Amino acid sequence: MAATLTNRYPLAPERIVGGLTRVTLNPATILISLDNHYVNSGWWVKQGSRLVNCGSTHGALDDLNSDGILLSNFAPTQDTSTGRVAGQFDDFPEVVDFRAKENDAEWVTKPEQAMARIARRPFDRDFIQLPDNDVFLRIWSPQFARLDTNVPVEVVIAKIPGYSSVEIRRGDHKPAAETGLHLTLNVPFSFPERSAGERIYALPPGLTLEPQTRYKISGEIREPNHAIRLFAFNFYTNRDGRPAAF
Repeated sequence: MAATLTNRYPLAPERIVGGLTRVTLNPATILISLDNHYVNSGWWVKQGSRLVNCGSTHGALDDLNSDGILLSNFAPTQDTSTGRVAGQFDDFPEVVDFRAKENDAEWVTKPEQAMARIARRPFDRDFIQLPDNDVFLRIWSPQFARLDTNVPVEVVIAKIPGYSSVEIRRGDHKPAAETGLHLTLNVPFSFPERSAGERIYALPPGLTLEPQTRYKISGEIREPNHAIRLFAFNFYTNRDGRPAAF
């Protein structure tokens, strides 16, 4: 950091790696930044931003977008990178744990999970017990805290047509097509330290989808009088027809 602080791209290698592997929950495959005056906003804000100089709003790598301020009234601070500053404050234990309050899911693998820097959930430590090359479905919901571990999760996986006019974004709880592949996940992966609001499921050994194809997956738990939608998101398969975890 000291050697590159005055350069145009300070601490570049560490920040590139951190941005692609640790900063976001689902990092993009490719990130590109071409113009510091890019503003992601509505029409009125965008027009107004032309009247004054403004920096980037998308986290560029150059010096203009690399300086931050950390304020504290209870502990001395020291200059460091964002990758190390959390260690000065016990990894910010008061940060809200969204997985304890929301319903959602993601694909995970052991190598991908190993990139997480700060362990906030039991799984962030116990993932080391997962098989090296398998893909798992990680589901979190406050509903799990009141249900028995073996209450099944009903899952539907459906191929997205090449010219689909309907997009399902992460968080949009819309049911998948009834013509998709139906799975019942009964027994989650067992870890020594159990998380009440989270479950990790292994995919059926024989499950293979079309390679390099876009799919949508949704999941729900059924109660006597209704079903509770847990998640719905799109994903791609890799060359082997397995869900790509990123």
